[in-house]
Amino acid sequence: MEPSAQYRKVSFSSKVFVYLVPSTADLTQEEIESSWLTESDLSRMADDVVASIIAMRKQKSHSMESYEGDGNQLSFRGLEHLRSRVHNDRQQKHKDLVYNTVLSKQKRDDQ
Repeated sequence: MEPSAQYRKVSFSSKVFVYLVPSTADLTQEEIESSWLTESDLSRMADDVVASIIAMRKQKSHSMESYEGDGNQLSFRGLEHLRSRVHNDRQQKHKDLVYNTVLSKQKRDDQ
């Protein structure tokens, strides 16, 4: 058995939360319809994403949040790949560097 394997373990929380979800058979047609996104909801969400991308591209820092002039907070989480090609290339180089550094360290440790 390798040394690090003896310390590996899985644990589970002692707290369990159960959420009861009603069957659609128990809901009215109005309740069923209100649980789905409307065309208006989808359009508003698309507009919000476009506004977030525009704000992200204008921003100089690499923060994942920004505030519009009216105080609304925008989140760029999940949109990082749309920042710019230069940003993506820099991120990929950094990721490759970290990955290769970890692998070389592991290789040295195994010798």
